[in-house]
Amino acid sequence: MSHQESTRRRVRFGPSIMIVFALLVVPSFLALVGFVFVSNARIAVATADSLMDRFTNEMRSSARELINPGRRLILSASALGSLNPDFLSGDRVSGYLLSLLSQKDSSLSSYVGLQDGGFVQVRRLQPGSRIQDVTVTDPMKFGIRHIEPGASEQWRESYVFLDENGAALARSSDATRYDARSRSWYVQAAAARKMVVSDPYIFSSTGLPGVTIAAPFYRGEALAGVVATDISLETVSRFLLERALGSNSINLIYGDGGTVFASSNAADNYRTVNEKIELNTLSTIASELPAFAVALRAKHPGSRLTFSHPGSGEEYVAIFLELGEEFGNQWTMLSITPMNDFKAAFNRNGQLIVYFGSAAILLQLLLIYVLSRRISRPLERITRSIQNLVSLRDTKRASGERHSWIDEIATLSGAVQRLSSTLSAFTSYIPRDLVTDLLSTGKPIEIGGESRYLTILFTDLKDFSSLSEVTPSRELLIRVSAYLELMTYAIKEEAGTVDKFIGDAVMAFWGAPLLNQHHAYHACVAALKGKKRMASLNAHLASEGKPPLHVRIGIHSDAVLVGNIGSTERLSYTVMGDGVNVAARLEGVNKEYGTQICVSQTLFKEAGERLWMRPIDRITVKGRKGDLIIFELLGTRDGPEETRATEIEKRVCDLTQTAFDLYSQGDFGAAALGYAQLVEQFQDPVAAVMLEKCRSAMVAPRAS
Repeated sequence: MSHQESTRRRVRFGPSIMIVFALLVVPSFLALVGFVFVSNARIAVATADSLMDRFTNEMRSSARELINPGRRLILSASALGSLNPDFLSGDRVSGYLLSLLSQKDSSLSSYVGLQDGGFVQVRRLQPGSRIQDVTVTDPMKFGIRHIEPGASEQWRESYVFLDENGAALARSSDATRYDARSRSWYVQAAAARKMVVSDPYIFSSTGLPGVTIAAPFYRGEALAGVVATDISLETVSRFLLERALGSNSINLIYGDGGTVFASSNAADNYRTVNEKIELNTLSTIASELPAFAVALRAKHPGSRLTFSHPGSGEEYVAIFLELGEEFGNQWTMLSITPMNDFKAAFNRNGQLIVYFGSAAILLQLLLIYVLSRRISRPLERITRSIQNLVSLRDTKRASGERHSWIDEIATLSGAVQRLSSTLSAFTSYIPRDLVTDLLSTGKPIEIGGESRYLTILFTDLKDFSSLSEVTPSRELLIRVSAYLELMTYAIKEEAGTVDKFIGDAVMAFWGAPLLNQHHAYHACVAALKGKKRMASLNAHLASEGKPPLHVRIGIHSDAVLVGNIGSTERLSYTVMGDGVNVAARLEGVNKEYGTQICVSQTLFKEAGERLWMRPIDRITVKGRKGDLIIFELLGTRDGPEETRATEIEKRVCDLTQTAFDLYSQGDFGAAALGYAQLVEQFQDPVAAVMLEKCRSAMVAPRAS
C-alpha cells in the first residue's frame, strides 16, 4: 500500500468516536420526531373542526351583543318618546341622550330629530378636532348640539362643550342649513315606522364610516320625530379583531354588493379616493383571500369552505355567518384562518420535542467530545507542534502538552518543546527560508551551490572607527545594534536574506534561497527604507545629545554562486563571486561622491524604470575590465510612501541626467554649467565633485 493511500484512509481519534455515536442515535431520534408530527397533524384537524363549530356559535351570539344593546337603548327611547313626546323635545332631552351615550362605549353619538326640524345631539369629542370656532381640548369629552328651527332659511346651531362630569367648558354658535328630516336615517325610520339599522355611510360629524340605529316615536298617530345612535365601524373592527379564530385570521362583514362594512384589519375599513373617504369592496382590500373565498362559495354553497391559496398553496378555512337577523340587513360575516393556526400548538409541541431532543443529543455529543478530547488532545497538540516545526510556523510557542497524565505523551511533548526552542534559535543564525526548505523537502545539507542572478547589498557606517574610539563600548554596542536591527527589518520587509554582519557592515542579498523576480527593485526599496529610518534614529540620538550615525549603501545585480559553502563541520549559506566584490566597492564609492546609496548600471537596467536614480560617474572597479557607470538612488516612483522621491530629488535627477549626458559626450563646458547650477541651487556634493572633474578636463592638454 502506498503512503498516499495510507494517508487517505487515516481517521482522527476524537471525531471518529463522535461520528459513531451520531450514527447510532440520530436516526432513532428522527424516527420518533416523524411519528410525533404525524400524530399531531391528525389531532390538529380534529381540534380545528371542534374550534370552528364553537367559533360559529360564539360569533352569532357576540354579533347580537354588539348590536342589541344599541337597539335596546333606541327602542326604549322610542317607546319613551311615544309615551311622552314632550320629553324628547324638551330641555331635559340632552341629559337623557348623554345617559344613553354613556351606557355604550361603542356609540359615537345619540340624537333626536323632531318633525318640526329641531335637532338635539350629544356626541363624543376627539381632542384636536375643530367645531365651529372652538378647538377641542383634552378635558372636553362631550359636545351638546342644538338646532332650533326658525322662520329664516338659515337656522342657528349651538354647541356646549362638557367635561367628563358634565360641566360646561365652552360654548359656540353659528348658522346652519342642517335639517335632520332630510337625512337617510330619519327618512328610513319614518318610512318603516319601526327601528332600522342603516347601511354604512360617512358620518358628517367625524368624516368616518359607521352605521346608525334609528327608531321613530309618535304623538298619537302623527310622527313626532326619530331617535338614533351612531356606531363607528372602528368599533365593529375592534370587535372582529378581538374575536379572531386564529392569530392570522381575517374577519370582516360585507354586504350583498361586496361592500366591506368592517374588518379586523382597520386599514380595510375605508379608503381615500380624490380626497374623499369611501368604503372598500372585497376587490380593493389588502388581502385577496376574501374575494377568492366568496367566489368559491358561489360554486360550493355552504357555511364552511376549505381551500388552498392559488399562489402559495397554503391551506385556509373560511366560515360564513349570515347576520340578517341581527342587523336587519343582508350582511355576512366572513372569517378566514390558515390551517397552520390550528396546528400551531401541536407544531410547537413537536418543535419542543425537536429542541429538547436535539439539546439532549448535543449534550451527549459534548460529553463524548470532552472525554475524547481528554484522550486525543495531547496527541493532536504534539502533532500540530511537529507540523509547525517542519514549516517553521510559530516555533517560539510550538510545544506539546506538558501536563498530560500519560507518561509517554508528557515525555514526547517535552522533547518537542526543546526541539522548538532549538529551531527558533537556529533560524536566527541562518536564513529562515533555507531552514524551511530543508525541513519541507528532507534534503540533506551538502556543500555546493548554483549560479543565480541576484542582487547584493552592502551597508557600512561612516567614520565608525573614529566613533568607536570616543564612545564607551556598551553605549557603542547599543547604538550599533539599533542600526543593525533597523536595517535587518527593512531587508526582511522586502523579502531579502541577511547573509552576515561584519562589524558595523551588513551583507544581504535577494533572489535566494527563494526566487524573486523583482529582486533588484526590492533591494532598492529596502535601502531607501533603511535610509529614511536612519534619519529618524539620528533625530532620536540628537535629542539625547549624541552624534548621528551615517549609513552608506552599495547595491549591485549580477550572476553569482549561491549555496552552502565551507566544510563538513561548518557551513554557511552565502554568495560568492565578482558581483559581491562590486557591491562592496560601490558601498565605498559613496565616500568619494558624498552619496548614501550607490548602485550599478546593471541594477539600473533591472529596475530603473520604477526608481528615481541619477548617474554619478563612470568608474573603473579594481579587478574588472571596462568602465562601470554608477548611479545614486534617491527614491521610488511607485513604492510605499516613505520611499517616494521628493519634488526636489526629482528635479536633481533631471538636471544631473542632462549634465551627465553632456559630460559623457565630452562637452565639459556645458556639463560644468549644469553641475554648477546644481551646486548653486542644491549644494549638491555629487555635482561639486563632477564640476571639478569638468574643469580639470577643460584645462588638460588634448592629445595631438
